[in-house]
Amino acid sequence: LDAFAEEERIVAWNKKSEQVTGYAAAEIIGNPEAIALLYPNPDARAKMHADFAQHASDNTPFEATLVAKDGTPRTIAWYTQSSEVPFTGWRSWAIGADITARKQTEEALLAETTLLLTIINSIPVLIAQFNPDGEIQFVNEEWIKILGWTVPEIQAMDDLLTLFYPDPELQTQAAEFMRIRRGEWREFPTRSKDGITYD
Repeated sequence: LDAFAEEERIVAWNKKSEQVTGYAAAEIIGNPEAIALLYPNPDARAKMHADFAQHASDNTPFEATLVAKDGTPRTIAWYTQSSEVPFTGWRSWAIGADITARKQTEEALLAETTLLLTIINSIPVLIAQFNPDGEIQFVNEEWIKILGWTVPEIQAMDDLLTLFYPDPELQTQAAEFMRIRRGEWREFPTRSKDGITYD
């Protein structure tokens, strides 16, 4: 928790704030340079002020990345109801939660997903992802290159199996193959957007 008086001076700094930032209350409370210590980048500091003002008026949370005393960035999810729950002597206040670990996990997952998509879109194999209802959710670039349809085009169609496999027997086999999902490879002659059947 932190709280501000006039002139952007912090007047409350609890133990959790000390643990997350490394700054003791004595270093922060009343210090006119405290905000600059926590947000040394002028642009980041200006954005934090702007976000605080905006979200203080609509009571919604926002995220801001401050710099701890040891120089490490810490991402904080801030929430305030200063406009609705005022405290005497405090111009504004906010409760923050350190979400640094969660953000790092999200960023790592995004990096892994990006790498996986790069690999999937680089190999000369047609790849499609179906949901349990048999609806296509994703196709790779090779799939689009060979068969011609994009995901939005396919999702707008009613009967994909008839489109890909005009032969009723092939339709049945393909539907069964997708339903069982044994993790095996199997080849199906598939018709493309321009009418060519690829074996």
